[in-house]
Amino acid sequence: MRARQAAFLGTVMVLLLLSAGWAYLAAPGSAAGDGRLHVVATFYPLYYFATEIGGERARVDALIPFNSEPHTWEPRISDIVNVDQARVFIYNGAGLEPWVGKLLGTLQHRDSLMVVDATSGLPLQQADPGTTDEKGGPDPHVWLDPLLATEQVELIRKAFCEADPGGSDHYNATAAGLTGRLAALDAAFREGLANRTRNVIVTTHEGFGYLARRYNFTAEAVLGLEPNQQPSAAKLAEIVKQVEDHDLQVVFGEPVYSDRFMQTIAGEVRHQTGRDIQVLVLDGLHGQAGPHAGMDYFQIQQDNLKNLRIGLGVTA
Repeated sequence: MRARQAAFLGTVMVLLLLSAGWAYLAAPGSAAGDGRLHVVATFYPLYYFATEIGGERARVDALIPFNSEPHTWEPRISDIVNVDQARVFIYNGAGLEPWVGKLLGTLQHRDSLMVVDATSGLPLQQADPGTTDEKGGPDPHVWLDPLLATEQVELIRKAFCEADPGGSDHYNATAAGLTGRLAALDAAFREGLANRTRNVIVTTHEGFGYLARRYNFTAEAVLGLEPNQQPSAAKLAEIVKQVEDHDLQVVFGEPVYSDRFMQTIAGEVRHQTGRDIQVLVLDGLHGQAGPHAGMDYFQIQQDNLKNLRIGLGVTA
């Protein structure tokens, strides 16, 4: 995948100059001349945080469609032009968007663009090299942990205040409100998972490590960080054994991925033990897709909590 992205982005500069050079004449940092702060965020959670903080003072655009899988998405020329005309660009970092460096290198207005790496300074954990082709690189899925999401909110707040000092009071107030909601979400997870009878879940891909670490359970995954891979028969057998050993009643699918692996695992457990295994949704919040289309970050997290309570066997 890296080679394909490099080849794609290697042509972007030429295409921009030949096909879209006119767009660079537009002044960066405004939204159609309406005076709002023009912000581009790479994917849904960062878009949501930025819109909540920006309110009416900011126009926030999302690069990656909300029903797409961000690990494998690639920018179009129009996306790069939009970033070049923005004042603030927010990306997650930690390897989630491997094309960002090359994208930034193509921009005509790079010097006037404030770039926010939303995992900068966060306590990143390493992926398990046994489940991913990335050789144990950093796990980027920090937004699922409400307290790490709070740190992302703070990075965005600081950038907005610097880019638009006149709006600092507004950004400080909206960020404080968002931080309070994230603290309440953290409390809901702590209370909601307190009386569980299990400590292991099985998910489609390795995206729930931060959530599991925060609330003291273990998340086993069929796929690694980059889900454009196929699990081996040995890996599927290992996961089936995990389900059986821990007497799990539930395995979790994700809206942006096919459920075929989870259905295979449930079917194999049923074949071997006679037990029915339920496939529920645990959303990695890459976007708004499937049953969560139209829900916001907090609504999706509340639904995640509801299904985690079932999967972890919460008794009350």
